[in-house]
Amino acid sequence: MFATLATGSLVGASFFACGPRELPVTATRPLLAVDDASAPPVDEPSPYALAPWGSGATDTLSLGKSELGLLVDGVRVVASGSHMRVSGEVAASALTAVSEIPHRLGGGYLFHNETSIYHSDRFDGKLRALAYFPEGKIHSIQFGFDRLLVRSSDGQRWMIKLPSGERVALEPPGLAEIAARDDGLGLVMTDTGRLHATHDAGKSWRDVTSQLRGAPASLETREDAIYVSSQEDTSARLEPGGRLGRVDAIPAAPLPQRDPRWRSGEAPLRFAVRAGVPAEDEGVALVANAGDLFRISLRNGEIISVQSGKVPLDAQCEPVRTPEDALFLCTRHGSNAERFVISGTLFGKTPQIEQSFSGIQPFYVGDDGAIAFGGPCSGPPREGVACVRSGQGSWLERSAASDGGTTTALAYVVPRIDGTAVALALQAKPPTITDLVTGEVRTFAETDFPGSISKYGGGKFGGVMAIHREWSFAPDGSLRGWQGGRSVTIPSSGAPTSTSFVGDSAIYGQNGTRALGMNAEGRLFQTLDRGLTWGEIAPPPSHATGLGAKRAIGSLQCGTVGCVLGPWLRVGYRDDPPKPPLRKIEVPPPAEAASFAKAKVVACDSTGALRGRVVPTGDRETGLGATFLPTGVDAMQFARGSLHPVNGGD
Repeated sequence: MFATLATGSLVGASFFACGPRELPVTATRPLLAVDDASAPPVDEPSPYALAPWGSGATDTLSLGKSELGLLVDGVRVVASGSHMRVSGEVAASALTAVSEIPHRLGGGYLFHNETSIYHSDRFDGKLRALAYFPEGKIHSIQFGFDRLLVRSSDGQRWMIKLPSGERVALEPPGLAEIAARDDGLGLVMTDTGRLHATHDAGKSWRDVTSQLRGAPASLETREDAIYVSSQEDTSARLEPGGRLGRVDAIPAAPLPQRDPRWRSGEAPLRFAVRAGVPAEDEGVALVANAGDLFRISLRNGEIISVQSGKVPLDAQCEPVRTPEDALFLCTRHGSNAERFVISGTLFGKTPQIEQSFSGIQPFYVGDDGAIAFGGPCSGPPREGVACVRSGQGSWLERSAASDGGTTTALAYVVPRIDGTAVALALQAKPPTITDLVTGEVRTFAETDFPGSISKYGGGKFGGVMAIHREWSFAPDGSLRGWQGGRSVTIPSSGAPTSTSFVGDSAIYGQNGTRALGMNAEGRLFQTLDRGLTWGEIAPPPSHATGLGAKRAIGSLQCGTVGCVLGPWLRVGYRDDPPKPPLRKIEVPPPAEAASFAKAKVVACDSTGALRGRVVPTGDRETGLGATFLPTGVDAMQFARGSLHPVNGGD
């Protein structure tokens, strides 16, 4: 519903006498006491890491000395390289945001979720409940000089004193947005569209709206000054004397310091874990990104070296490690779509395009580095033909020819390192395996492969960019693969066998022989032998204290050097058994914030009859009934509530 205001002179009006009426006020309850955690967080090596950006963590702060503070699943984590400590104390509802408190307000950290605000002297220190707004839906917090402004997503506003948590009046009245500095300079926007400035830390405020061209639209704080933009796209800066000075534009917000050689929006460490292969040195991954080859430390994510321009800029590439090299299987899209293979990236060799193919049929990769392309080695695509790479780097064309000399379509190609291959057609009736060198066909009963079978013969595991690693030859000559929710072994003779995965509701990440599976309770299991055996390993640190769903992440991505589990990176596949869960202390919300003063209601009583004139209903109807507003009077609509927009609303 909207109330209509009219600007200008009314032809007819009714006159009212207004006075205050008191409403009851709810008393403020004392803050609830919070017990200390059983022990301070322990800083120890971990197989898990958190990328400093592009990680999916809720909020991140730099703590100095190469330390990062991160909120993950509502849990506070301090990370420094491979070392981290996790606070066992969590809020009753998961924390979603953190801000560093300015020195003028005592320092420390302010954490909040939609309804509660907490304070801690250290990022992972003891939480102290500060304020609680059960219907507030906290949208943002802004720091004033001796208090903070809390804004909700529906336009409500509160001011809270630090460190007491006491609610105080909005100052100056009508305050809707504030920007303040330690030197005492500050700007305030009010819900009536006015702009006020202070140069003495809020002891006095002066209306400076007239010094800005147009109504104020937003405040921006930069390291050098406070800036304001107007609704007419003009900008000004608050000068030391408290006046506004015109500027051409507000300086851009500083970006986090990043290595200029890295041009991806995903942090190098996260990219390396997801799409890298081991380089020559231990603990270093090789990746291809934006046309360059990078060597990235898996300990701290630093870029060790760059080989520029070694990969076509418009190509997407995925690596495959062989005993003597790292190959990149690449795809170039567009009108001349093609796939190609880059070799010579390790041990001082010169990177080069070793083989290219017309079309974008998939690649198939075995556990020992064997590679096949699902099309001919040269020329246009032809059905029933595959191109297989031998261990010496030569490419050999293979096909499934019938007795009449015609070829049949290939389903899933499983290459061997010697350049031979077989084709799996497990969806066929009956299922078959065809040797692409001898033409020998092996037939199975349909009951030998129960459950879900994809068109490629695998289950829920598929590589990015149509690179498939679901099936491979084992050293004993048997075929090993993933089928739906099981690991399947097809021996050289005899019936296939299968073993179960973690569970029907589990999620998985797989790369060759290695896979992780997480069940619905968040327990994590690992296999290093394509699912023959599984062992439980430690989950990400936040899972021990996290709130909400039992399984905190929805997907796993595994590469050659590790896995991505939501915001967490698991570097390597070492056997790291689970530890006893941390003692979790849930900090209750603080007392509900009550009114800072007695609320008043303005009541209006008529002092005389309505005077006006009656006009016919027509095009000039104003929505005010029979009272006519003359031409030249503008009507404006305002939402009931704050007149200052929050989140783009009214």
